Amino acid sequence: MKLKIVKYCIIILLASGILIIYLSGKYILKAKNECFYPTIVNSVPPASNDLENILLDFGTILKEKNETAYNLLNQGLTTDDIHQLEVEYNVKLPKEIKTLYMWHNGCGEFKNGITLGAIIPGHWFVPLEQALELNPKSNQPNTTFVQKIFHECFAGHRKEWIVLLDDGCGDGYFYDPTQTSGSGYVFYHFAEIGHYVFFPSLKNMFQAFIECYQKDVSKFDNNMDIEDYEAEKKIMSKYGVSVN
Repeated sequence: MKLKIVKYCIIILLASGILIIYLSGKYILKAKNECFYPTIVNSVPPASNDLENILLDFGTILKEKNETAYNLLNQGLTTDDIHQLEVEYNVKLPKEIKTLYMWHNGCGEFKNGITLGAIIPGHWFVPLEQALELNPKSNQPNTTFVQKIFHECFAGHRKEWIVLLDDGCGDGYFYDPTQTSGSGYVFYHFAEIGHYVFFPSLKNMFQAFIECYQKDVSKFDNNMDIEDYEAEKKIMSKYGVSVN
């Protein structure tokens, strides 16, 4: 009888230990994600204009400011093209993202994307298939268990992200298919300083790009100075929520 009681106590202790480890792990992962990828309740309203019109306005000012990139804009995709890519990469794209790639399927090619395909300074507009291919879920090399744990701890929050505009160093503008429009699902991220700008809509992001051009803040001649970057920061904060 005593032996059975001891066994039951051991089983209860082991079960309790496993439960504590599991709950602690969930808490630690949640805290880690909040540290690297904060949850945003966006207080900036979506732009009122239609996305199609905003993209047309952006195309007009891009042609004026950087005709080379404008001329390298790829032809837009059809709904069937996008559907095929959704099936192939097992992803459901938001309506706004589909609209973007029906406008133009990125700009230029990988080999000269940053230099010639930048629709804003230093950021290549990535074609949809390449963006999906760059997604961590679609591009996982063979790694050891330790490497996987390390990646999950420090970059696991990025595994769903799909790049829109790439700076060539892992930063840029992304969207997160697990988020919804209005919740900051489109955002800018600069990993080195943990900086984000969360936009409630793709409309806001491109409206910010337009205003940067209108105020001569965005320049392609590498002459952007501190005042330009400060002005850009203010414009971005007008259309999205900045988090450091």
